[in-house]
Amino acid sequence: PISKFSPFWSERFQFVSAVKLDSDATCIHVLPFRDFEGLSKYVAVGDERGRVYVFLRNGDVLVEFYTRSDSPITAMLSYMSVYKNESVVVTGHKNGVILMHRIWEVSNGDELSSLFMENGGKIVSTENGEDGLPINILKVHHVGRMRYILSVDGSGRIRVLTENGTVFGSTMPASKPLAFLKQRLLFLTESGAGSLDLRSMKVKESECEGLNHSLARYYVFDATERSKAYGFTSEGDLIHVLLLGDIMNFKCRVRSKRKMD
Repeated sequence: PISKFSPFWSERFQFVSAVKLDSDATCIHVLPFRDFEGLSKYVAVGDERGRVYVFLRNGDVLVEFYTRSDSPITAMLSYMSVYKNESVVVTGHKNGVILMHRIWEVSNGDELSSLFMENGGKIVSTENGEDGLPINILKVHHVGRMRYILSVDGSGRIRVLTENGTVFGSTMPASKPLAFLKQRLLFLTESGAGSLDLRSMKVKESECEGLNHSLARYYVFDATERSKAYGFTSEGDLIHVLLLGDIMNFKCRVRSKRKMD
């Protein structure tokens, strides 16, 4: 639930309906398809049984899709593919598996469109078939025509994957990443901020000025001002943070801190 007085509230995205699932929802993600007004058309929800539900803003469920894994979906990512009206969907699961799928629209000749989804391939599986750590974060990063998929598991390890399923590299930051800045390899961590150099797979980290050795538990970047983020600390504070610069020179600063009742 998001309060109207929250910085995440938007007058153009308000509660209009409810969707009742027969299982527990584990994550939610907005797909990149847009209507003629530029608004998001579909929302995807992952559940505890490894299924994806895709529904309209009015609550109509268009797709119920099984991802070939019955492990709960803990993270989701999507981006438009090279084909018209098609998107790639990546799901990260509690057992550490990452799967790729595709979803596409077919116009019915009127304002309505049919939506279809199918399995692609397994990008990363755990070794020896054993369960791995939950995938907490999935992010796509573009370098020219190349796309890299970044994942962060429960230990904080960052893995960089190619679209064909190979592991490009992995690294272990000193502090667990919590949120990545859009289109840049800068991220906020439990104790500060960090950056990732893809060429060397080296991480650079620094403390966040004003955090005063508190640990952040959750961050989300502002949708309209990408350098601004909001988070909660282990001490129950709501913090407003700025992350500025590039991967070589960046600075994290707490702008405000407020104790939550």
